[in-house]
Amino acid sequence: MCTPVSPLDVVAYYGLSVVEVTLPGNYGKVAEFIDIPEKKIYVNKEDPISRRTFTIAHEIGHYVLHKDEIQQDPDSYQVLFRDFTFQEDNLLEKEANTFAANLLVPAGMLVKLKDYSASILSTLFNVSQQVISYRLEDLKRGSGWAS
Repeated sequence: MCTPVSPLDVVAYYGLSVVEVTLPGNYGKVAEFIDIPEKKIYVNKEDPISRRTFTIAHEIGHYVLHKDEIQQDPDSYQVLFRDFTFQEDNLLEKEANTFAANLLVPAGMLVKLKDYSASILSTLFNVSQQVISYRLEDLKRGSGWAS
């Protein structure tokens, strides 16, 4: 499935690479992490493709938004080795989730397709229905579009 914005193109733009791995034991629920010095994004290859796509975009978000902060205090990044949601308490995670959702589901495209069901939109954008719901709510709050 092709997404409107390919996170792999963005990965290439920043000189990053993606490595798919099987995470052992108690790391099985970890979706991803980024090795900034090596410029590698690691994703759990056991995850569905839509999750891996979001994961890559999420880690690009960390690279673009938080690279300097993580490099200055690498131990602070340890807290980010976990599943993510849009209700995340960690500000860095919230920012990376929002970056990923905006990258993968561009506002201009979503506004034109907003009358379709979340199921159809999630297929079109190759993201979860949770991402679609988040983007629709975010756009309604931010743009004031008429329902």
